[in-house]
Amino acid sequence: MLRESVIRPLARAALLLPLIFSPLSAMADPPLPSPTEDSNPTAPVRVQPRGSGFAPNSREVKEVQRQITDFDEIQKVQSKSFDKRLIICRGC
Repeated sequence: MLRESVIRPLARAALLLPLIFSPLSAMADPPLPSPTEDSNPTAPVRVQPRGSGFAPNSREVKEVQRQITDFDEIQKVQSKSFDKRLIICRGC
């Protein structure tokens, strides 16, 4: 008798728990309709317009790049020279 009084509520709970904790997707709104042909995923991309004088491979740009490279090389040489002249006493 004690066994039946324990098993019967457990059996009812086992049947009701899946209904109580059912996924919310079962109760969610119906899915949205599929996209129409009007919504084009390859819409044109709008970019910032550049001036008419922009030419990334022009002689002027290459000359500026060469000047930057030369400056970097001079800085590298000067930095190495400074490092050689710099005396750090590590054993003091």
